Amino acid sequence: VADEQQAGTVADAGAVAGVVDVLDLLDLDEPLQRDGIEPTHLAHRLEHADQTFDLIYAFSVFTHLTEPEQHLWMRELARLLKPGGFLVLSTMPEHNLSVCGEGARERFRSGRLVVLNAVDSGKNACVVFHPYSYVKETLAPGFEVLEFIPDGVWQDFWLLRKRPEAAT
Repeated sequence: VADEQQAGTVADAGAVAGVVDVLDLLDLDEPLQRDGIEPTHLAHRLEHADQTFDLIYAFSVFTHLTEPEQHLWMRELARLLKPGGFLVLSTMPEHNLSVCGEGARERFRSGRLVVLNAVDSGKNACVVFHPYSYVKETLAPGFEVLEFIPDGVWQDFWLLRKRPEAAT
């Protein structure tokens, strides 16, 4: 992403201030136009126009939403990203499933989403585990997986690129 050394528009989906600011890691010649998107329960489209952003990052967002809410968010983030735009998101690492029962671990191993405490969706008490195949095939089918970094800083990290032909 940073190889092009040009300015673009970036959104923090979740507005997680102080966790990791990926923008500080980029050595760009021009400043980026930044915006924040609060992780609320989506009842409608966000105020931003279609194809507004070049990059959206969502740290600790999908790890705390139920499956239907995740699909709403992915559709909305895809709408907001320009064709070929990048989405960086985090998911819970598989090793954290060690605190769960065998049923949850088996569900994960079979490629299915594991949601704990769904009633608390949108809060830290709701914890969600995403198998690689689930993200690639079910959560983000309109995206190409460019990079998957397991066991990053407390979570797994994904670099996805919106396919140019993906519907918004």
